[in-house]
Amino acid sequence: MLERTDAVRPRASRAAQSEVAGAGRRLTALVGCTLPLMAMGVKEAATRGGIHCYAELSDPEELVERVGRQRPDLCLLIHPFAVELPDVIARLAQVSRSTRAVVLAADESAASEVLAALRAGAHGWLPMNTDSSRLIDALRAVARGEAAVPRSLMSTVLAELRGAGTREVLCPDGSICELPPREHDVLLGLADGQTTAQIAARLKIGGATVRGYVATAVRRLGVPDRQAAVALVRRAGERSA
Repeated sequence: MLERTDAVRPRASRAAQSEVAGAGRRLTALVGCTLPLMAMGVKEAATRGGIHCYAELSDPEELVERVGRQRPDLCLLIHPFAVELPDVIARLAQVSRSTRAVVLAADESAASEVLAALRAGAHGWLPMNTDSSRLIDALRAVARGEAAVPRSLMSTVLAELRGAGTREVLCPDGSICELPPREHDVLLGLADGQTTAQIAARLKIGGATVRGYVATAVRRLGVPDRQAAVALVRRAGERSA
């Protein structure tokens, strides 16, 4: 049984919850986990909350392939799941833009782990001991486009993601978008003609993580592809020169 915790629980009305991912449509999910008992507990809690879990998968490669093929609303990653968790998250974002990844951590999480996951494209990071009803509320909120992180890490996450390190870029609709430093660095590398492998080596991250940053930046900027995102960053650099 998942116990009560201080995790952030986005609140929503019954009407709003019924509209998640399409009126009357049940949310779907895949679970990535190397711990069968934990996977079973999460699946049971999700099922009771009206979320249909297709399967629990222990192999990251198989999980990425299934997400790309089935495109569930959610991908629940029970941490620890893979040595390079941010790389897995980035690859999930690459194969299915509509799937939102949420990490469920069995142990106390360091802020650096949470930030790495969010930067790679995760939409939430929650403790495994979150109360069942709160967990379902949080997952439904994530499916609506909200983020979910523990209150204990909220101030650190916000300071990092919204801090002075962000870069302002003029979006196509005329609004100002703020890119986190890593997303901006990756797009600058592409603008300079660097390959994915070269950017990965420079930033000391995996190639899949680079592609994940690009996919997240494309969504954040509201553009159709990486070429359009690179063009916006290049123009922002020209204006500030």
